[in-house]
Amino acid sequence: MAERRSNHKRNGKAIIGSSSEYENEVELVEFPPMPEDEEAKEEFELPPGAKLLTDCEASDVLLRMKKELDSLEEPNIKIPIAFSSTLEHTTKVVVQYTDVKSIKQALESLKGICTDWEICMIANTCPGTCEEAYALIPSLKKKEEWIEEPLIDVLSTLAKFRVKD
Repeated sequence: MAERRSNHKRNGKAIIGSSSEYENEVELVEFPPMPEDEEAKEEFELPPGAKLLTDCEASDVLLRMKKELDSLEEPNIKIPIAFSSTLEHTTKVVVQYTDVKSIKQALESLKGICTDWEICMIANTCPGTCEEAYALIPSLKKKEEWIEEPLIDVLSTLAKFRVKD
């Protein structure tokens, strides 16, 4: 008979295990409610020390971690399946660019004009034109008057480093 899995809450902890046993307890994390204002939704507070990463930055971090783990000749260290599948996904499916440093440098010119969230979305969605960027990231449309020229420059630079299909 298959064991029924369920999640329960007891004393502020998430209980993950069978319906009759509570062997795995995980501390619940309370996230602040999302603001109602449309612009504020884009800029919700990240935990202290957290940083938004583009897909190519995340892939780069995972690749460096993998190299470090591989260089350790410690037989007791086992790489979790989730890490391996995430690494495979980011390197084969998600990554759109060939040179992370050049992408970061190109996106820097949007600092002060765009929010960090918008900059990440520009990198991750890979729009080909300003109009496409405005459609994918509606908050940019409000900044169209002063963002168009730097956005054109950034998009043309990003296009140079896009992975060819």
